Amino acid sequence: MMMKSHWAVGLVLLACFAAGLVTRGETPAAGGQDPVLLTLSGAVEVQAAGAKGWVAAHPNQILHWGDQLQTGKNSRATLRLSDLSVLRIYELTTMEMKPPAKTKANEVIDVKSGATYFFNRDKPQETQFQTPSASGAIRGTEFSLVVRDDGRTELALLDGQVDLTNEQGSVQLQSGEQATVEKGRAPQKTAVINAVNIIQWTLYYPAILDPDELEMPAGLKSTLAPSLEAYGSGDLLEALAKYPAGRAPASDVERVYRAALLLAVGQVDEAQALLRDSMSEPRPAALANALQEMTATVKGEPFSRAAPRTLTTEWLAGSYTAQTYGQLEHSLEQARLAAAKSPGFGFAQERVAEMEFGFGRTQPALEALDKSLAASPRNAQALALKGFLLSAQNKIPAAISWFDQAIAVDGGLANGWLGRGLCRIHEGRSEEGFRDLLLAAALEPRRSLLRSYLGKAFANAGDDPRANRELKLARDLDANDPTTWLYSALLKQQENRVNEAVGDLDASQQRNDNRSVFRSRLLLDEDRAVGSANLASIYRDLGMTDVSVREAARASPVPARRGRTECSISKLPSMAPTGILLMRWTWTITTTTGFASATPSTTSFGPPRLNSRSHPGTR
Repeated sequence: MMMKSHWAVGLVLLACFAAGLVTRGETPAAGGQDPVLLTLSGAVEVQAAGAKGWVAAHPNQILHWGDQLQTGKNSRATLRLSDLSVLRIYELTTMEMKPPAKTKANEVIDVKSGATYFFNRDKPQETQFQTPSASGAIRGTEFSLVVRDDGRTELALLDGQVDLTNEQGSVQLQSGEQATVEKGRAPQKTAVINAVNIIQWTLYYPAILDPDELEMPAGLKSTLAPSLEAYGSGDLLEALAKYPAGRAPASDVERVYRAALLLAVGQVDEAQALLRDSMSEPRPAALANALQEMTATVKGEPFSRAAPRTLTTEWLAGSYTAQTYGQLEHSLEQARLAAAKSPGFGFAQERVAEMEFGFGRTQPALEALDKSLAASPRNAQALALKGFLLSAQNKIPAAISWFDQAIAVDGGLANGWLGRGLCRIHEGRSEEGFRDLLLAAALEPRRSLLRSYLGKAFANAGDDPRANRELKLARDLDANDPTTWLYSALLKQQENRVNEAVGDLDASQQRNDNRSVFRSRLLLDEDRAVGSANLASIYRDLGMTDVSVREAARASPVPARRGRTECSISKLPSMAPTGILLMRWTWTITTTTGFASATPSTTSFGPPRLNSRSHPGTR
């Protein structure tokens, strides 16, 4: 079974959120807004309308009609077109904001060259794009758009519908279809897409390479000193930026280091080319093999390994691989071996913290995280993890501060936006929180769990059609994830589709043990209790009191109290292998009918799941 998520962490989070999260309001308005540059890494520049020169862009910069944006080599950016539309921009891309074709519509996105990823939930026709060879209308869709240097346009549609037209003809694409357009020729459909390969630059690859294990010669270490210093601090983007411009790696050791940096910005093909070069020495060859293993894990591709692990880098790769097989104890053991061998390597300590938290052991997690941040204070993943730990302690303002730090270091990490969005919603800042959750899903579009959260956010806003759509997409990404079935059941209960809700919730409970990839048996039993409490509530709505009481009795691990109280139900893990650090939103216990049940409008978000393999070499 293919993993549809992106990189492994394995962590649980104990959190409880108040009723401010669940107030049903309205989906934020779309259309007629100025685009805002949310994140950038590397060389990103803007040329204002009418200006002759390019100037460095900055976060939260507003773009106006006629403004152009370009990204340099190994650079990326994220642009919010509206509350419901996000555009991710890849390296070596040039584009222009043009006036909309109609009032209150978004700007026309003129992509002159490069690659972009559109994540759009606006109404049909509100956003349009054009290239040198075609134009199109975006209809609540997600697609990758590539414009080659010769003007050739390649559009791969992951979800929704796009009309692609030029003077020579037109073609309508549906989900999963792809088309190409040559200058002066009509658009043509091509083979069905492989979504992971097409948008692999949007995937998130964790750092596992311990530079000390490269044993760099003194001269090379001196040449790369600024980059190595940034890497040691945990800032991978800065480490790449400080790698000498135009330098070609001249040794096996340097090729491995360069490949690790390129993975930080999704440059998979270039990194793989370096790693596939023949390595003449055993040490660089072993490290290259570990990076290839990690890349395969992220992309959900098979990888076989025969040699024993002896290096920190190898053990970290093994930790992520073990988690994909549901071998949690082994995964933690591998992380501990890595940290023991390289106690000053911040990424190893952070991995231990994730796994300890995944077992609900908060104190060991805090101890490992403190070591991680002491060694690598600019590790965005560790900063986000700190935010979730504080969230679990209900220290929401402090948690938001840590999420802000994670976003500032690496705005491409969805975890920071996810955590901040949940905290903002908890504080009653629903629209701001919603925008963060939408951006998190756009940053890592193949993560099923993020779709579930976005679907729940739409439901809380009273936008049931969009909510159902996101939950369906989540199921399409991972049909065995019980989380999406749980949320779908709760939404259908709110829509008074009670019989369907029973079916979905039953499907969720049947899939509960799939969470064994990252949860212990005790925590799985608590998950099952959550499902039983919800099922009892739905049976009660059907008037099946006896059945509801029996189902409620199966929810005995859930603490029931007199009256209505907010409480934590279970420790919530992250999605492996994508490093999602999550929290349950709200769980309300009501005992007025004699048993613990979930109030429909305030039922919690459940935990995510990692697609596991039935045996090595299969997915």
